[in-house]
Amino acid sequence: MLLAILDCLEWLMAGRLYGYGMRLRFKEIDFEIRQIIIRDAKGQKDRVTMLPDCLIEPLRRQLVYAKSLHESDLSYDFAEVYPPLVM
Repeated sequence: MLLAILDCLEWLMAGRLYGYGMRLRFKEIDFEIRQIIIRDAKGQKDRVTMLPDCLIEPLRRQLVYAKSLHESDLSYDFAEVYPPLVM
């Protein structure tokens, strides 16, 4: 299987795209009820999809990493962007 040869970040992205069939940036994640809310998707509609158990921990780790990278970028006065809202 292709996913078995990918590293952690690549696996996370490929797993999300494969599992959700989406190519959009998600903006809200609810780990407790295991769902992802995609705001302003195709047709300017919100979509809700499930968050598979196998992606919860890798996704949590990636969000921690992305937040620390974002904070580091801000400390160097790089252009400011807002990371996705995580519930």
